[in-house]
Amino acid sequence: MMNKNQIKQLDDKTISLIAAGEVVESPASIVKELIENSIDAKATSIVLEIRDGGKSYIRVTDDGFGIDEADVELAFKRHTTSKITSFTDFCNLYTNGFRGEALASIAAVSRVSITTKTKEAFLGTSLIITGGIIEKKEKVGAKDGTTIIIEDLLYNTPARKNFLKSNQAETSKINDIVERLALINNSVKFKYINNNKVMLTTSSNLTFSESMNNIYNNAYDKSIKELPIEYIDDYGIEGFLGDNSIMSHNRKNQYIFVNKRVVKSKLITSVVEEAYSQFITINRFPIFLINLNVDPALIDVNIHPNKLEVKFSNENKLKDILFNYIKSKLSESIMIPKSNLSSKYDKVKKDEPQNINFDLFINETNLFPQDAVKKPASNNYTLDSMPTNDKSHDLENFIINTKPNAENNLFINENPNNNYDLSSKPSSNKTNLNTTSNSNHQFNYKDLSVIGVFINSYIITQYNEALYVIDQHAAHERILYEKYLNSYKNDKISSQNLLIPISINISFDVSVYIHDIIDLLNDYGFNAEPFSQESLVIRAIPNIFNQNEAINLANELINNFSKQIYLSDELKEKIASKACKSAIKANDKLLRLEISQILSDLDSCENKYSCPHGRPITIELSKYELEKMFKRIV
Repeated sequence: MMNKNQIKQLDDKTISLIAAGEVVESPASIVKELIENSIDAKATSIVLEIRDGGKSYIRVTDDGFGIDEADVELAFKRHTTSKITSFTDFCNLYTNGFRGEALASIAAVSRVSITTKTKEAFLGTSLIITGGIIEKKEKVGAKDGTTIIIEDLLYNTPARKNFLKSNQAETSKINDIVERLALINNSVKFKYINNNKVMLTTSSNLTFSESMNNIYNNAYDKSIKELPIEYIDDYGIEGFLGDNSIMSHNRKNQYIFVNKRVVKSKLITSVVEEAYSQFITINRFPIFLINLNVDPALIDVNIHPNKLEVKFSNENKLKDILFNYIKSKLSESIMIPKSNLSSKYDKVKKDEPQNINFDLFINETNLFPQDAVKKPASNNYTLDSMPTNDKSHDLENFIINTKPNAENNLFINENPNNNYDLSSKPSSNKTNLNTTSNSNHQFNYKDLSVIGVFINSYIITQYNEALYVIDQHAAHERILYEKYLNSYKNDKISSQNLLIPISINISFDVSVYIHDIIDLLNDYGFNAEPFSQESLVIRAIPNIFNQNEAINLANELINNFSKQIYLSDELKEKIASKACKSAIKANDKLLRLEISQILSDLDSCENKYSCPHGRPITIELSKYELEKMFKRIV
């Protein structure tokens, strides 16, 4: 039994230092709290200055409301705030702060000085606090707004100070939070100074995409699509989406906000990445900014002292709304990659001498030997030499009913007099392709005129004043992928019985979901049933997979059951792999009819611009690019 008096009331200083450990995680967390206070004070201009990664010095100056003289001391006491008066106020909370802990926690572990003035006051108020103790208070001349300086962070808790990272690492975290706050608060001017060097200045009243380019010096000028606010049921969605030309190696440039509050949300991240999944390559991440405007009563931001986490009252509804919204916007902005051959060509030419000695050239009569001219390459062919009755690739995997005259309709522009003039053709059923640089393209493959095939791998086509090169393997892979996927979505997948049923053990943590897991497997073309409390038996598998593929898929579905969002990522990966193996390959010679079928089937695909792994199906080479390479234009 416990002895008497072993449970003691902690003194206020110890309580403050313990509480500060939750709020003051790093210099970046202090920067976040101070800037958010400025934003809540309706500041239109904010200046941040740091030194030594924020360890020795942090200053935030704003032109906000300021703090009244009578409230300055109170602002540094725990659980004092101007944001709420009772717990019910959370149902109408639009400010960043609300806990009333930040200033008290910061003051407990640093040396703080604050100068603040309201618009109504004649003089401002200055306060100096060391380790939570007020040392000096006086009236001073000051501009409207607040300046707060934090020095010697964690000076009185050396053990915690030792856990801070290097100046460079702490600065990097500050850079990230400043960037996010500047992006979402695009009506505020920001200035950020690090070790006496100006790192960032932003303008006010910009769109989100303009703010992004302001911060990154127009690096994303034509690659991000602004999303004006759009309300769908309980959610207002706004921000920007990066197209498939600016994929990243990490998630650094993914910006998520709820009511303009900086948050980290695995839910939103996974939904947006799922919507992007068919448009980007493996191990690449999309660049985007999403701000959800939602009734505060439908969210909970009181999860953690850092206020970076948020919970939604109806997650499934949000998933569906956001997924469909992002996917529809992506279909409007995904672009066909443009060739950058001319830029590479220019780079090479810069290193070449300006004065060329033509005596060094081989005599032009010997430049192209007769046999080389007469003998065409065996794996390249044009529309006149394309095979029409050779043994072709097996047509079993080609989908959609083929019309008898499909072959005759393949080359829509065989008259040489019409090769470069489609303007006279009816345009009511065709999309006008804008072939200028950096433009997005939405068009029908049936509008392309096939010129020929290169190395039995790439279909060369033309539309208006541009060439479009189509990867035959990637194209057919996409067609098969969507065929298999649609079969699953429409419950049309058939199964094949196993001669010997296979049992699969289930780990204890997911065994409570065994009946739900069986329902999931059966939805995906398996015939599964319980065998024991911690195992099940599979009697049939989806007929598009062999036994090993199917059992591996079943195990992945089971092991990741709790992570299911939409059609399983594991299933999609297996289908993508199956489509890749079943699709026509590079160096497979195609008939005109097969090429026609590929182009027709691509037009029926939901995503006709990239293969299931995100690689491009079509590359554009514009007239401008060609003329630049031939030096017709400079």
